[in-house]
Amino acid sequence: MSDGRHWYQIRKSTLESMFTIRRDNLSRMLALPFHKVVRWCLYTGILVCYICSLSPWFTWSISNTYFVIVLPLFLVALALNRKMEHPLLRRTKVHISIAIYIAASFCMSLLGHYSFMGTAAMLLQVPIFYSILRLDREELMRLSDFLCKAMGWMMCISIPFFVYHLAGGSLPHQFAYNEKLQYTFDNFYFFMINDSNERIIPRFHAFFLEPGHVGTACTFLLLTQIGRWKRWYNIVLAFTSIITLSLAAYVLMVMAFFLSAWIRKRAVVGKVLITATFVGAFFIFAMNYNRGVNVVNMLIVERLSIGDDGKMEGDNRVNNEFKKEFDRYIESGEILTGGPKSMDKFEWGNAGYRVFIYSYGIITTLLVILFAFSITKGAHMRPKWGMLIIAAATFWARANPFHYFFFVPLFMMAQIGWRDDPDYHISTNGNDTNETTSNTPCQK
Repeated sequence: MSDGRHWYQIRKSTLESMFTIRRDNLSRMLALPFHKVVRWCLYTGILVCYICSLSPWFTWSISNTYFVIVLPLFLVALALNRKMEHPLLRRTKVHISIAIYIAASFCMSLLGHYSFMGTAAMLLQVPIFYSILRLDREELMRLSDFLCKAMGWMMCISIPFFVYHLAGGSLPHQFAYNEKLQYTFDNFYFFMINDSNERIIPRFHAFFLEPGHVGTACTFLLLTQIGRWKRWYNIVLAFTSIITLSLAAYVLMVMAFFLSAWIRKRAVVGKVLITATFVGAFFIFAMNYNRGVNVVNMLIVERLSIGDDGKMEGDNRVNNEFKKEFDRYIESGEILTGGPKSMDKFEWGNAGYRVFIYSYGIITTLLVILFAFSITKGAHMRPKWGMLIIAAATFWARANPFHYFFFVPLFMMAQIGWRDDPDYHISTNGNDTNETTSNTPCQK
């Protein structure tokens, strides 16, 4: 029976039902995916901090302020994490580490040559360190994969251009000068070459300042991937460490090989014998190939030889002038407090633990050691001591304990250990069991 309506007429009730949204549906539509937002903020911020700490040429203008740029990302992550029913930042016992970091910041200012702005810069990074330290093992494994893939892709872009240049290809470039460290380069945009003509072939260091920085950073990342070294990005990282021709990177790679076997509870003695035989044969070949005039012999083997003074030729982290001053400094009472001790009066090229102790004193150095132990809280015994051994070896040659390319991978190494370690009862398959329940804020 017709109700008298034309075909083009619509009931008011029908129209209202078409444009009415239930309150619970509206709430779900407007709810922020907190879990994804927090993860994006953290991973983006950590990646920027990690890359910038290696000083690529395109970040030189923000080398002292990059952490300020990404600080809002960490503050947003911390704020949203508090509203999540299943927080992404799960570790809670990190306050001791943060307290030690703050104490070290003040000591580096009061006892060292840091200015007020330097101290403020370190304190502004407290939320960044706090956010990283609150990541649990499962999230650290995801972060490790993310950083390794990001670094791997960067090397995949840089290495082909470097090889093309070595093959005689012509690439646009310009002169580059790092005023802070007084480094000069030929900048080919996808890689840089030190403008020195002392070497047979240039050493690879991609976009970054030094081959040693790149080799060390790649080896550190490999230590967060124990049990997964056959992945494509880890193969790229290992190859990158090799072509840097960095003695420090080579030593760390050998240490990483043995520590990996030890952490995985594998037989180490047999690997020591096999490695010693291989390294010995390789060194003999390098010493005799082309009568020793080759890049491996000149940059690696000769630096491991013992000179007439009984010291290793490669122990060139400090010059003789600074060695004498450091010996005097050790014998005096100044070592208890440190600075202000400026390194400007010495020739360029000093680095390592002696420079750190001379600049900041033994008190700050002890705080750095305490910080290293504090970030291993909750870690298993073997990864913990493996990380501390690597940290001590690296601090000896390059004392940058709070640089992100140093701190982040070592923290991950201690907390992750071996990916498939049966002693851990946390799923390592990469699936986030809380993904669906963590996307919405908890109901207050």
